[in-house]
Order: sequence, then C-alpha cells, then structure tokens
Amino acid sequence: MNNKNKLLVLLFLALLMLAPACGSIASPSPTPTSTPEPTATATSTPKPSPTATPTSTMTSTPTSTPTPTPTLTPTPTKAPTSTPTSVATTDPIPDRQSYSSTGLRLSIAYPGTWLLEDKGTSMTIASPDLAASNRTKGAELIIALGSPKRPDESLQAEWKTAIAAFPEVTFGEPVVITIGGEEAYRAVFTDPRDGSHGWFIVLRHDGFLYVIVAQAFPTDAWTNYESTFRAMMYTLWFS
Repeated sequence: MNNKNKLLVLLFLALLMLAPACGSIASPSPTPTSTPEPTATATSTPKPSPTATPTSTMTSTPTSTPTPTPTLTPTPTKAPTSTPTSVATTDPIPDRQSYSSTGLRLSIAYPGTWLLEDKGTSMTIASPDLAASNRTKGAELIIALGSPKRPDESLQAEWKTAIAAFPEVTFGEPVVITIGGEEAYRAVFTDPRDGSHGWFIVLRHDGFLYVIVAQAFPTDAWTNYESTFRAMMYTLWFS
C-alpha cells in the first residue's frame, strides 16, 4: 500500500470506530453278508484233525520316548542403524526481534533488520529496502485496531464490510484460519494501483476488530516474503 492506501486504511478504521453498533457326511459301511459253509457229506468217518492251538504272539508296542524339543534362544535382532532425518534449524525469522504493543495489546516477532513503527492503535513493520526503493520493492506488515462496527454480527459480516472499503482491490475467496487463538478471515489480494500483493486479514479479539495487511512489492515478489509473514503470524499473540 502507498501512502494513499495507508490513509484509506486509517480512514476506514476511523469509520469503524465512529459507526453505530450494529461339513461332510460319512456313508454307512455296508453290512457283510455271511456265506453259509457247505455241509460236507461224509462217506467215511474222517479222522479228527488235531486242533492246532495257535500260538498267539503278542507284540508289545514300545513306548516311544519323546525327543525333547530344544529350547531355542532367540538371537537378538540388531536394530538397524537409522540415519536421522535432518531437521532444519534455521529460524524463519532472521535475527528475531520480539515486540509488545500496548496500544494494540499484542506481541509479535519480526526480522531484526526490518523497521518497526508503532503508532499506538496501528503499527507497520517494513523491510529495509521498501523505503529505499520508494515503495516499489520490499514488503511490509500493517496491523490496525478499530472498534467493531456491528459487534452482534458474525465475523463474516465484518469481513464483507472491511473489503467493501477497497473497491479497486481484487480479493480472492477468504479462508478461515486461527491467529493468536482467534478465528480470522484471510484472503489473497492484489492492488493494481501500486502492484502490491499479499494477505488481507480480519479478526476480532476482546470486542475489537483487527485488520492485518501483509504485502510485498511488486506482485511477483510475494513468494520471497510469504514464509516470513507466515512465521510472523505464528508468533502473534494477544495480551
């Protein structure tokens, strides 16, 4: 946002503060048929055959001694030596600086080389090249505080009211996120007037409306700063 844009934001916030509240089966075994022995007709008296006394041989079944099953001692499996995945230790916020704002009632971390300007109910944190390039290259984070215009309305209604103040700006579809423990609406925006591109965020905390703008110049520079802005949003917390 250029100075005109920043004036619009502050004007909008002033309006917010002044406007009114609104199984198988076995087959049986066949029974054997006994064949009668033929009757012999004796022509002579046969000599009786000696009755043979069968010698019964009893075979004893030896009792087998079971072979004991040896107890196998399991060989311990050596755990494979895994190479731990390296975890990035680089802080996404270089030379991290922390700041607490009394007027905005929040704290946030930001890159140490960025320039912070606290105006009480609004603050700007800008990359050093933004001012040097006359706001044509670089990035900035703007946080502004206002009173909810319609405290009984939903956050979605507040969102629609907020973006209506910037008819020249193109907004994407908003997504619901959480910032500092509070529900927030966030959308990607592009401002054709100055080529800025980034996030437009609206949230409410403790009865107040917060507007957050994270933007980069020119439009295609956003990819260079998005991860930094995302990390900064993770550190934002309300006091």
